[in-house]
Amino acid sequence: MPLAPAPDAATMSSQLRETLRERLLSGDLPPGGRINLDRLRQQTGVSLSPLREALARLEGEGLVEFHDNRGFRAAPIGPESLDEIAALQADLLPRALGDAIARGDLAWEAEVLGALHRLTRCPPDPRPGWEAAQRDLMARLIAGRGQPMLVALCTRLAAQEERYRRLLLPAPADPAAAIAALADLAHAAVARDTAAARAALGRHGARTQAALRAALALRADASA
Repeated sequence: MPLAPAPDAATMSSQLRETLRERLLSGDLPPGGRINLDRLRQQTGVSLSPLREALARLEGEGLVEFHDNRGFRAAPIGPESLDEIAALQADLLPRALGDAIARGDLAWEAEVLGALHRLTRCPPDPRPGWEAAQRDLMARLIAGRGQPMLVALCTRLAAQEERYRRLLLPAPADPAAAIAALADLAHAAVARDTAAARAALGRHGARTQAALRAALALRADASA
């Protein structure tokens, strides 16, 4: 039988980045903790060069920090960082959503509704699949046609907020309510009702942030 083609360097790099990304999101690489490259090299079976490249790309997502003479660390979490993420999302996400609504075509509408359908069929456990379905819907909602830098910033913020959800909430907070809120958002968007879509986005964001702040306060109390 013919041998399957070996994955190319780009594919292997992407797979490595996603593996490390999942470990950061799940807390397997804990917030603020030093990332031991030699241990990762042994665990992943790759050399140091692709590891450094993958971590540098994750630094661009705000999930990793690099410090001279100290190497890579998983980005810490805290109330100030969470507040900054929320403030930036409140400013940038409505812009990206409004742009997508104004520029989106029929294919965009189909992508949004398809992503919503997949989310409604996705069980909240296991957690990574549920988060991936939410991530896909939000990414398609803001898939603008002309502001790639804005979309990239929103994507980075979404990754950081997902990390807080994964670290602080042991299970998705009220999946039914989340689906209902995201359905309101998606339907308003494809109906080209920008005001209603932005309002639904704001309600969903406020609900998520409230749950995260409460969980972060409990974490701080437990640490104290």
